[in-house]
Amino acid sequence: MSKISIGPEDCGAEETETNSDFGNFCGGSEAEVGAGEGHLEVLPLSFLDECDLAEEEELARSSLKEGFNMPFKISLFFHSWSTLGLKEWQKRQVSCRCMAPKQYIQMIPRSVCSESCPPGNRKAAQHGQPLCCFDCIPCSEGEIANQTGTIECLKCPKTHWPTLSRDACVPKNTEFLSYEDHLGIALAVNALSLSAVSTVVLCIFIKHRNTPIVKANNRNLSYLLLLVLIFCFLCPLMFIGHPSNISCVLRQVAFGVIFSVSISCILAKTVIVVLVFRATKPGSSLKKWLGPTTPYFIVVFGSVVQFLICIVWLTSYPPFVELNMTSHRDRLLNECNEGSFAMFYCMLAYLGLLASMSFLVAFKARKLPDNFNEAKHITFSMLIFMSVWLSFVPAYLSTKGKYITAVEVFAILVSSAGSVVCIFMPKCYIIIWRADMNTKEHMLLKTNFEKRS
Repeated sequence: MSKISIGPEDCGAEETETNSDFGNFCGGSEAEVGAGEGHLEVLPLSFLDECDLAEEEELARSSLKEGFNMPFKISLFFHSWSTLGLKEWQKRQVSCRCMAPKQYIQMIPRSVCSESCPPGNRKAAQHGQPLCCFDCIPCSEGEIANQTGTIECLKCPKTHWPTLSRDACVPKNTEFLSYEDHLGIALAVNALSLSAVSTVVLCIFIKHRNTPIVKANNRNLSYLLLLVLIFCFLCPLMFIGHPSNISCVLRQVAFGVIFSVSISCILAKTVIVVLVFRATKPGSSLKKWLGPTTPYFIVVFGSVVQFLICIVWLTSYPPFVELNMTSHRDRLLNECNEGSFAMFYCMLAYLGLLASMSFLVAFKARKLPDNFNEAKHITFSMLIFMSVWLSFVPAYLSTKGKYITAVEVFAILVSSAGSVVCIFMPKCYIIIWRADMNTKEHMLLKTNFEKRS
Protein backbone atom coordinates (compact mmCIF):
# COMPACT_ATOMS: atom_id res chain seq x y z
CA MET A 1 0.00 0.00 0.00
CA SER A 2 1.40 3.39 -1.04
CA LYS A 3 1.40 6.53 1.08
CA ILE A 4 0.23 10.07 0.25
CA SER A 5 0.93 13.20 2.25
CA ILE A 6 -1.70 15.83 2.80
CA GLY A 7 -0.63 19.40 3.58
CA PRO A 8 -0.81 20.26 7.28
CA GLU A 9 -2.77 23.41 6.52
CA ASP A 10 -5.68 21.34 5.18
CA CYS A 11 -6.27 18.41 7.44
CA GLY A 12 -3.27 18.36 9.83
CA ALA A 13 0.05 16.46 9.56
CA GLU A 14 -1.56 13.09 9.21
CA GLU A 15 -0.84 10.53 6.53
CA THR A 16 -3.76 9.06 4.69
CA GLU A 17 -3.52 5.66 3.11
CA THR A 18 -4.72 5.27 -0.43
CA ASN A 19 -6.72 2.33 -1.50
CA SER A 20 -4.66 -0.58 -2.79
CA ASP A 21 -7.00 -0.79 -5.73
CA PHE A 22 -6.26 2.78 -6.75
CA GLY A 23 -3.79 1.54 -9.28
CA ASN A 24 -6.65 -0.02 -11.14
CA PHE A 25 -8.80 3.17 -11.03
CA CYS A 26 -7.85 3.94 -14.62
CA GLY A 27 -5.68 0.80 -14.93
CA GLY A 28 -1.94 0.12 -15.45
CA SER A 29 1.32 1.32 -13.86
CA GLU A 30 2.04 4.42 -11.85
CA ALA A 31 3.55 7.83 -12.60
CA GLU A 32 4.82 10.40 -10.20
CA VAL A 33 3.29 13.81 -10.28
CA GLY A 34 3.85 16.78 -7.98
CA ALA A 35 1.17 17.58 -5.46
CA GLY A 36 0.94 19.71 -2.38
CA GLU A 37 3.71 21.81 -1.09
CA GLY A 38 6.78 20.09 -2.61
CA HIS A 39 5.52 16.57 -1.83
CA LEU A 40 5.49 13.85 -4.47
CA GLU A 41 2.31 11.95 -4.87
CA VAL A 42 1.84 8.59 -6.55
CA LEU A 43 -0.78 8.86 -9.30
CA PRO A 44 -1.68 6.03 -11.73
CA LEU A 45 -0.27 6.75 -15.17
CA SER A 46 -3.33 5.18 -16.73
CA PHE A 47 -5.38 7.97 -15.09
CA LEU A 48 -4.12 10.10 -17.98
CA ASP A 49 -3.80 7.30 -20.58
CA GLU A 50 -7.22 5.75 -20.06
CA CYS A 51 -9.00 9.02 -20.77
CA ASP A 52 -9.08 10.14 -24.38
CA LEU A 53 -6.18 12.56 -24.78
CA ALA A 54 -8.46 14.87 -26.69
CA GLU A 55 -10.48 15.20 -23.47
CA GLU A 56 -7.61 16.22 -21.23
CA GLU A 57 -8.05 19.89 -21.98
CA GLU A 58 -11.45 19.86 -20.35
CA LEU A 59 -9.98 18.07 -17.33
CA ALA A 60 -7.25 20.69 -17.15
CA ARG A 61 -9.80 23.51 -17.37
CA SER A 62 -12.25 21.91 -14.98
CA SER A 63 -9.48 21.47 -12.46
CA LEU A 64 -9.69 25.22 -11.93
CA LYS A 65 -13.26 24.75 -10.70
CA GLU A 66 -12.86 21.35 -9.05
CA GLY A 67 -9.94 22.45 -6.86
CA PHE A 68 -6.88 20.49 -8.23
CA ASN A 69 -3.59 21.84 -6.87
CA MET A 70 -1.23 23.73 -9.14
CA PRO A 71 1.54 21.06 -9.54
CA PHE A 72 -1.04 18.53 -10.69
CA LYS A 73 -2.44 20.97 -13.26
CA ILE A 74 1.07 21.70 -14.62
CA SER A 75 1.94 18.01 -14.94
CA LEU A 76 -1.36 17.30 -16.64
CA PHE A 77 -0.75 20.09 -19.17
CA PHE A 78 2.80 18.91 -20.10
CA HIS A 79 1.73 15.28 -20.37
CA SER A 80 -1.03 16.05 -22.87
CA TRP A 81 1.20 18.52 -24.76
CA SER A 82 4.02 15.96 -25.20
CA THR A 83 1.57 13.30 -26.38
CA LEU A 84 -0.39 15.29 -29.01
CA GLY A 85 1.68 18.31 -29.71
CA LEU A 86 0.58 21.82 -28.84
CA LYS A 87 -1.39 22.59 -32.04
CA GLU A 88 -3.22 19.28 -32.11
CA TRP A 89 -3.93 19.50 -28.40
CA GLN A 90 -5.48 22.94 -28.85
CA LYS A 91 -7.76 21.72 -31.67
CA ARG A 92 -9.10 18.70 -29.90
CA GLN A 93 -12.47 19.14 -28.20
CA VAL A 94 -12.73 18.03 -24.66
CA SER A 95 -15.32 15.69 -23.15
CA CYS A 96 -13.37 13.70 -20.58
CA ARG A 97 -15.47 12.39 -17.75
CA CYS A 98 -12.65 10.54 -15.95
CA MET A 99 -12.51 12.29 -12.60
CA ALA A 100 -9.58 12.33 -10.19
CA PRO A 101 -10.09 10.59 -6.84
CA LYS A 102 -11.13 12.77 -3.94
CA GLN A 103 -7.75 12.17 -2.25
CA TYR A 104 -6.12 14.31 -4.98
CA ILE A 105 -8.52 17.23 -4.74
CA GLN A 106 -7.86 20.09 -2.36
CA MET A 107 -11.07 22.15 -1.81
CA ILE A 108 -10.81 25.79 -0.72
CA PRO A 109 -12.69 26.16 2.58
CA ARG A 110 -15.52 28.72 2.76
CA SER A 111 -15.52 31.28 5.57
CA VAL A 112 -19.26 32.07 5.47
CA CYS A 113 -21.52 32.17 8.53
CA SER A 114 -24.83 32.83 6.69
CA GLU A 115 -25.76 32.42 3.05
CA SER A 116 -26.61 35.55 1.07
CA CYS A 117 -30.28 36.53 1.30
CA PRO A 118 -32.17 35.88 -1.96
CA PRO A 119 -34.24 38.60 -3.67
CA GLY A 120 -37.39 39.43 -1.76
CA ASN A 121 -35.56 39.28 1.59
CA ARG A 122 -33.38 41.64 3.61
CA LYS A 123 -30.52 40.99 6.02
CA ALA A 124 -31.03 41.36 9.76
CA ALA A 125 -27.97 41.10 12.01
CA GLN A 126 -27.96 38.42 14.68
CA HIS A 127 -27.53 39.78 18.18
CA GLY A 128 -24.10 39.01 19.66
CA GLN A 129 -22.80 37.46 16.43
CA PRO A 130 -20.21 38.69 13.89
CA LEU A 131 -21.33 40.88 11.01
CA CYS A 132 -21.19 37.93 8.61
CA CYS A 133 -23.92 36.19 10.64
CA PHE A 134 -27.41 37.42 9.87
CA ASP A 135 -31.02 36.28 9.29
CA CYS A 136 -33.03 36.68 6.08
CA ILE A 137 -36.37 38.39 6.68
CA PRO A 138 -39.04 38.73 3.92
CA CYS A 139 -39.82 42.27 2.86
CA SER A 140 -42.96 43.85 4.29
CA GLU A 141 -46.11 44.44 2.24
CA GLY A 142 -45.57 47.06 -0.43
CA GLU A 143 -41.76 46.59 -0.41
CA ILE A 144 -39.33 44.63 -2.59
CA ALA A 145 -35.68 43.57 -2.70
CA ASN A 146 -34.49 42.94 -6.26
CA GLN A 147 -30.89 42.02 -5.37
CA THR A 148 -29.21 39.40 -3.18
CA GLY A 149 -27.84 40.46 0.17
CA THR A 150 -29.99 43.60 0.43
CA ILE A 151 -29.87 45.39 3.77
CA GLU A 152 -33.07 47.43 3.28
CA CYS A 153 -36.17 46.78 1.16
CA LEU A 154 -37.40 49.34 -1.34
CA LYS A 155 -40.96 50.67 -1.18
CA CYS A 156 -43.05 50.40 -4.35
CA PRO A 157 -44.75 53.52 -5.77
CA LYS A 158 -48.41 54.07 -4.87
CA THR A 159 -49.51 52.92 -8.32
CA HIS A 160 -47.52 49.65 -8.09
CA TRP A 161 -47.61 46.50 -5.97
CA PRO A 162 -44.98 43.80 -5.28
CA THR A 163 -45.08 40.40 -6.90
CA LEU A 164 -45.63 37.29 -4.78
CA SER A 165 -41.86 36.78 -4.52
CA ARG A 166 -41.44 40.49 -3.65
CA ASP A 167 -38.56 40.97 -6.03
CA ALA A 168 -40.23 43.42 -8.44
CA CYS A 169 -42.99 46.07 -8.51
CA VAL A 170 -45.83 45.64 -10.99
CA PRO A 171 -48.64 48.12 -11.82
CA LYS A 172 -51.79 47.72 -9.73
CA ASN A 173 -55.00 46.64 -11.43
CA THR A 174 -57.53 49.43 -11.95
CA GLU A 175 -61.06 48.57 -10.85
CA PHE A 176 -64.34 50.11 -12.00
CA LEU A 177 -67.79 48.85 -12.98
CA SER A 178 -67.30 47.99 -16.65
CA TYR A 179 -69.40 46.37 -19.33
CA GLU A 180 -66.89 43.48 -19.43
CA ASP A 181 -67.50 42.67 -15.78
CA HIS A 182 -70.20 40.08 -14.97
CA LEU A 183 -71.82 42.47 -12.52
CA GLY A 184 -71.84 45.29 -15.06
CA ILE A 185 -73.29 43.03 -17.75
CA ALA A 186 -76.07 41.81 -15.42
CA LEU A 187 -77.06 45.34 -14.42
CA ALA A 188 -76.99 46.58 -18.03
CA VAL A 189 -79.15 43.68 -19.22
CA ASN A 190 -81.69 44.31 -16.45
CA ALA A 191 -81.78 48.02 -17.24
CA LEU A 192 -82.45 47.38 -20.94
CA SER A 193 -85.03 44.69 -20.17
CA LEU A 194 -86.99 46.87 -17.77
CA SER A 195 -86.91 49.81 -20.18
CA ALA A 196 -88.27 47.48 -22.88
CA VAL A 197 -91.08 46.39 -20.54
CA SER A 198 -91.98 50.02 -19.86
CA THR A 199 -92.00 50.71 -23.60
CA VAL A 200 -94.41 47.80 -24.15
CA VAL A 201 -96.70 49.12 -21.40
CA LEU A 202 -96.65 52.57 -22.99
CA CYS A 203 -97.59 51.05 -26.35
CA ILE A 204 -100.48 49.17 -24.73
CA PHE A 205 -101.78 52.37 -23.14
CA ILE A 206 -101.52 54.26 -26.41
CA LYS A 207 -103.32 51.50 -28.29
CA HIS A 208 -106.17 51.39 -25.74
CA ARG A 209 -106.19 55.13 -25.05
CA ASN A 210 -109.97 55.42 -25.49
CA THR A 211 -110.85 52.76 -22.91
CA PRO A 212 -112.23 53.87 -19.50
CA ILE A 213 -109.34 52.47 -17.49
CA VAL A 214 -106.78 54.52 -19.43
CA LYS A 215 -108.82 57.73 -19.39
CA ALA A 216 -109.83 57.41 -15.73
CA ASN A 217 -106.59 58.80 -14.25
CA ASN A 218 -105.38 61.42 -16.69
CA ARG A 219 -103.94 59.39 -19.56
CA ASN A 220 -101.58 62.17 -20.66
CA LEU A 221 -100.00 62.12 -17.22
CA SER A 222 -99.76 58.34 -17.47
CA TYR A 223 -97.96 58.68 -20.82
CA LEU A 224 -95.53 61.16 -19.29
CA LEU A 225 -94.87 58.94 -16.29
CA LEU A 226 -94.19 55.88 -18.45
CA LEU A 227 -91.86 57.89 -20.69
CA VAL A 228 -89.95 59.18 -17.67
CA LEU A 229 -89.72 55.65 -16.22
CA ILE A 230 -88.12 54.48 -19.46
CA PHE A 231 -85.40 57.08 -18.96
CA CYS A 232 -85.11 56.03 -15.31
CA PHE A 233 -84.22 52.52 -16.45
CA LEU A 234 -81.75 53.82 -19.05
CA CYS A 235 -80.09 56.18 -16.57
CA PRO A 236 -77.96 53.41 -14.95
CA LEU A 237 -76.16 52.86 -18.25
CA MET A 238 -74.27 56.10 -17.53
CA PHE A 239 -73.00 54.58 -14.28
CA ILE A 240 -71.40 51.61 -16.06
CA GLY A 241 -68.13 51.98 -17.96
CA HIS A 242 -64.88 53.86 -17.54
CA PRO A 243 -65.67 57.00 -15.51
CA SER A 244 -64.77 60.46 -16.77
CA ASN A 245 -65.44 63.98 -15.53
CA ILE A 246 -68.36 64.37 -17.95
CA SER A 247 -69.98 61.06 -17.03
CA CYS A 248 -69.54 61.75 -13.31
CA VAL A 249 -71.41 65.04 -13.67
CA LEU A 250 -74.14 63.87 -16.03
CA ARG A 251 -75.09 60.66 -14.26
CA GLN A 252 -75.96 62.26 -10.92
CA VAL A 253 -77.75 65.22 -12.47
CA ALA A 254 -79.72 62.96 -14.80
CA PHE A 255 -80.61 60.65 -11.93
CA GLY A 256 -81.80 63.48 -9.68
CA VAL A 257 -83.84 65.37 -12.30
CA ILE A 258 -85.44 62.32 -13.95
CA PHE A 259 -86.46 60.79 -10.65
CA SER A 260 -87.90 64.07 -9.43
CA VAL A 261 -90.04 64.25 -12.60
CA SER A 262 -91.31 60.69 -12.12
CA ILE A 263 -92.20 61.16 -8.45
CA SER A 264 -93.80 64.54 -9.25
CA CYS A 265 -96.00 62.78 -11.83
CA ILE A 266 -97.07 60.24 -9.22
CA LEU A 267 -97.75 63.03 -6.74
CA ALA A 268 -99.81 64.90 -9.34
CA LYS A 269 -101.90 61.80 -10.12
CA THR A 270 -102.62 61.29 -6.42
CA VAL A 271 -103.46 64.94 -5.76
CA ILE A 272 -105.86 65.03 -8.72
CA VAL A 273 -107.72 61.99 -7.37
CA VAL A 274 -108.16 63.70 -3.97
CA LEU A 275 -109.21 67.01 -5.54
CA VAL A 276 -111.82 65.35 -7.71
CA PHE A 277 -113.61 63.76 -4.76
CA ARG A 278 -113.18 66.68 -2.38
CA ALA A 279 -114.33 69.26 -4.92
CA THR A 280 -117.56 67.41 -5.61
CA LYS A 281 -118.84 68.22 -2.12
CA PRO A 282 -121.26 71.18 -1.89
CA GLY A 283 -119.59 74.48 -1.07
CA SER A 284 -116.10 73.13 -1.57
CA SER A 285 -113.43 75.72 -2.34
CA LEU A 286 -111.23 73.16 -4.11
CA LYS A 287 -113.11 73.52 -7.40
CA LYS A 288 -110.87 76.42 -8.43
CA TRP A 289 -107.86 74.10 -8.31
CA LEU A 290 -109.46 71.66 -10.70
CA GLY A 291 -108.22 72.38 -14.18
CA PRO A 292 -106.19 70.82 -16.99
CA THR A 293 -103.03 72.68 -15.94
CA THR A 294 -102.99 71.68 -12.27
CA PRO A 295 -101.17 68.32 -12.63
CA TYR A 296 -98.57 69.81 -14.98
CA PHE A 297 -97.95 72.67 -12.57
CA ILE A 298 -97.19 70.13 -9.83
CA VAL A 299 -94.81 68.23 -12.12
CA VAL A 300 -92.96 71.37 -13.22
CA PHE A 301 -92.67 72.79 -9.72
CA GLY A 302 -91.38 69.54 -8.24
CA SER A 303 -88.82 69.15 -11.03
CA VAL A 304 -87.58 72.76 -11.00
CA VAL A 305 -86.67 72.60 -7.32
CA GLN A 306 -84.50 69.55 -7.93
CA PHE A 307 -82.99 71.16 -10.99
CA LEU A 308 -81.98 74.21 -8.93
CA ILE A 309 -80.36 71.95 -6.32
CA CYS A 310 -78.30 70.30 -9.06
CA ILE A 311 -77.28 73.69 -10.50
CA VAL A 312 -76.00 74.81 -7.10
CA TRP A 313 -74.16 71.52 -6.72
CA LEU A 314 -72.45 71.76 -10.12
CA THR A 315 -71.43 75.38 -9.70
CA SER A 316 -69.99 74.92 -6.21
CA TYR A 317 -68.54 71.40 -5.89
CA PRO A 318 -69.09 69.41 -9.10
CA PRO A 319 -68.37 65.66 -9.19
CA PHE A 320 -65.06 64.58 -10.72
CA VAL A 321 -63.23 61.35 -11.52
CA GLU A 322 -60.75 60.19 -8.89
CA LEU A 323 -58.08 57.46 -8.71
CA ASN A 324 -58.44 56.04 -5.22
CA MET A 325 -55.10 54.58 -4.02
CA THR A 326 -55.86 54.11 -0.32
CA SER A 327 -59.01 51.99 -0.04
CA HIS A 328 -57.31 48.79 -1.26
CA ARG A 329 -53.63 47.89 -1.04
CA ASP A 330 -53.40 45.74 -4.16
CA ARG A 331 -55.58 47.65 -6.65
CA LEU A 332 -56.61 51.14 -7.69
CA LEU A 333 -60.24 52.32 -7.69
CA ASN A 334 -61.23 54.50 -10.61
CA GLU A 335 -64.38 56.12 -9.30
CA CYS A 336 -66.41 59.32 -9.24
CA ASN A 337 -65.96 61.65 -6.32
CA GLU A 338 -69.27 63.36 -5.62
CA GLY A 339 -67.50 66.64 -4.87
CA SER A 340 -69.88 67.64 -2.11
CA PHE A 341 -71.55 64.79 -0.24
CA ALA A 342 -73.80 67.37 1.44
CA MET A 343 -75.29 68.32 -1.94
CA PHE A 344 -75.58 64.67 -2.94
CA TYR A 345 -77.56 63.82 0.18
CA CYS A 346 -79.57 67.01 -0.24
CA MET A 347 -80.65 65.75 -3.66
CA LEU A 348 -81.61 62.38 -2.17
CA ALA A 349 -83.45 64.10 0.68
CA TYR A 350 -85.58 66.08 -1.76
CA LEU A 351 -86.50 62.87 -3.60
CA GLY A 352 -87.43 61.39 -0.23
CA LEU A 353 -89.60 64.43 0.51
CA LEU A 354 -91.51 64.06 -2.76
CA ALA A 355 -91.95 60.31 -2.17
CA SER A 356 -93.19 60.88 1.38
CA MET A 357 -95.75 63.44 0.21
CA SER A 358 -96.99 61.06 -2.48
CA PHE A 359 -97.20 58.23 0.03
CA LEU A 360 -99.21 60.27 2.56
CA VAL A 361 -101.65 61.64 0.00
CA ALA A 362 -102.13 58.22 -1.61
CA PHE A 363 -102.62 56.57 1.77
CA LYS A 364 -105.42 58.98 2.66
CA ALA A 365 -107.07 58.55 -0.76
CA ARG A 366 -106.87 54.74 -0.81
CA LYS A 367 -110.54 54.30 0.28
CA LEU A 368 -112.12 56.78 -2.08
CA PRO A 369 -114.99 55.16 -4.04
CA ASP A 370 -113.53 54.78 -7.51
CA ASN A 371 -113.28 51.56 -9.47
CA PHE A 372 -110.03 52.71 -11.07
CA ASN A 373 -108.60 54.50 -8.05
CA GLU A 374 -104.80 54.36 -8.26
CA ALA A 375 -104.23 55.45 -4.66
CA LYS A 376 -103.76 51.92 -3.33
CA HIS A 377 -101.26 51.06 -6.03
CA ILE A 378 -99.39 54.33 -5.56
CA THR A 379 -99.20 53.66 -1.83
CA PHE A 380 -97.41 50.36 -2.40
CA SER A 381 -95.09 51.83 -5.05
CA MET A 382 -94.02 54.69 -2.76
CA LEU A 383 -93.55 52.26 0.12
CA ILE A 384 -91.16 50.26 -2.05
CA PHE A 385 -89.40 53.44 -3.16
CA MET A 386 -88.76 54.69 0.37
CA SER A 387 -87.69 51.26 1.63
CA VAL A 388 -85.14 50.91 -1.15
CA TRP A 389 -83.57 54.33 -0.70
CA LEU A 390 -83.52 54.12 3.09
CA SER A 391 -81.57 50.87 2.70
CA PHE A 392 -79.36 52.50 0.08
CA VAL A 393 -77.77 55.03 2.47
CA PRO A 394 -76.03 52.55 4.83
CA ALA A 395 -75.11 50.29 1.91
CA TYR A 396 -73.64 53.28 0.05
CA LEU A 397 -71.51 54.25 3.04
CA SER A 398 -70.19 50.73 3.70
CA THR A 399 -69.06 49.76 0.18
CA LYS A 400 -66.11 50.81 -1.97
CA GLY A 401 -65.04 50.72 -5.59
CA LYS A 402 -67.30 49.30 -8.26
CA TYR A 403 -69.73 47.95 -5.67
CA ILE A 404 -70.74 51.41 -4.51
CA THR A 405 -71.78 52.15 -8.11
CA ALA A 406 -73.58 48.80 -8.35
CA VAL A 407 -75.56 49.59 -5.18
CA GLU A 408 -76.80 52.89 -6.62
CA VAL A 409 -77.70 51.28 -9.95
CA PHE A 410 -79.58 48.51 -8.13
CA ALA A 411 -81.55 51.06 -6.09
CA ILE A 412 -82.50 52.97 -9.24
CA LEU A 413 -83.71 49.82 -11.02
CA VAL A 414 -85.69 48.41 -8.07
CA SER A 415 -87.42 51.67 -7.17
CA SER A 416 -88.39 52.32 -10.80
CA ALA A 417 -89.57 48.74 -11.27
CA GLY A 418 -91.76 49.13 -8.19
CA SER A 419 -93.60 52.02 -9.84
CA VAL A 420 -94.16 50.12 -13.09
CA VAL A 421 -95.32 46.93 -11.39
CA CYS A 422 -97.57 48.48 -8.74
CA ILE A 423 -99.17 51.26 -10.81
CA PHE A 424 -99.41 49.94 -14.37
CA MET A 425 -99.40 46.14 -14.26
CA PRO A 426 -102.89 45.86 -12.71
CA LYS A 427 -104.24 48.06 -15.50
CA CYS A 428 -102.45 46.01 -18.16
CA TYR A 429 -104.02 42.88 -16.68
CA ILE A 430 -107.51 44.35 -17.04
CA ILE A 431 -106.84 45.69 -20.54
CA ILE A 432 -105.47 42.41 -21.91
CA TRP A 433 -107.19 39.62 -19.95
CA ARG A 434 -110.27 41.23 -18.36
CA ALA A 435 -111.79 43.35 -21.11
CA ASP A 436 -115.24 42.91 -19.50
CA MET A 437 -114.06 45.09 -16.59
CA ASN A 438 -112.78 47.81 -18.92
CA THR A 439 -116.19 49.29 -19.65
CA LYS A 440 -118.03 52.41 -18.51
CA GLU A 441 -121.01 50.38 -17.28
CA HIS A 442 -118.85 48.21 -15.06
CA MET A 443 -117.08 51.27 -13.69
CA LEU A 444 -120.36 53.03 -12.79
CA LEU A 445 -121.86 49.87 -11.28
CA LYS A 446 -118.84 49.31 -9.10
CA THR A 447 -118.73 52.96 -8.03
CA ASN A 448 -122.43 53.04 -7.01
CA PHE A 449 -122.00 49.83 -5.05
CA GLU A 450 -119.03 51.22 -3.13
CA LYS A 451 -120.93 54.45 -2.33
CA ARG A 452 -123.88 52.49 -0.85
CA SER A 453 -121.61 50.35 1.27
